[in-house]
Amino acid sequence: MCSDAGTSEYIVKRVSEGKSKREAMRCPKRYIAREACRALMSPTAARHAAGPSLAARRKRAGLLQRDVAARLGIRPTAISGIETESAKHIAERDAYEAFLNGVEKRTQVDNKRSVIAGTTSIGHMLSAQSSIPQSL
Repeated sequence: MCSDAGTSEYIVKRVSEGKSKREAMRCPKRYIAREACRALMSPTAARHAAGPSLAARRKRAGLLQRDVAARLGIRPTAISGIETESAKHIAERDAYEAFLNGVEKRTQVDNKRSVIAGTTSIGHMLSAQSSIPQSL
């Protein structure tokens, strides 16, 4: 604690307010303990902070909450709680995220297939157009 200038200033301030040095050093320790407890009690906030939200990914896939809930075998209100992060359904959230990952992978594969199929059909269309007389 002595190496950080901000902490040293804080301890000097608390000592000047009448606290003992030992009591002044307990204050930052309590703060750290509260933050660690918050992180332990709500692991989803730290674990799932990055990336697009589940609701945005679900909407992009064209799925409704009730469809996802039926597929995962949970209540639609649980899906809502997971998306708004108002509920701590850790196992369900992981299953929901895995489900969306699978949907997105299938969508990517389907898009690649349609591009490949589209290229072939466009090639046939171009060759068919070249046989049409230009006078029409």
